[in-house]
Amino acid sequence: MDGSNSNSSQKSGVEGFLALRQVVENWTTDLVKQKSVIADILLGQFYRWIKNPRSKLYDPAIYKQVHSMMKRVFLQLLGEFKKLGAVIIHANFNKVFFSFPFFFFFFFLFLFLFSFFSNTQNK
Repeated sequence: MDGSNSNSSQKSGVEGFLALRQVVENWTTDLVKQKSVIADILLGQFYRWIKNPRSKLYDPAIYKQVHSMMKRVFLQLLGEFKKLGAVIIHANFNKVFFSFPFFFFFFFLFLFLFSFFSNTQNK
């Protein structure tokens, strides 16, 4: 395989990723500032589009990069849960099950929800 061809495909992959990133940022801005229902739907379906090999947006390199970024953010989220005293029982991209010690349940639940929502709005 020619080395210049490999560099060319890597460059186009980076350009594709940057273009998709800009589109997702625009959808996020529309959702947050204008409460756009369409942007919400598009953001909700984006991951499904890039992970499905039959999709026109599928590119293995972009999928791998986006999945890696999602995993990193997901692990940060789990870390925030643990900082607040939660014990993670089961977690994947679709759901998270956690528990608190029973004797602190209501106190921790209130603190956890307040802290979680204030932290997520600030990030």
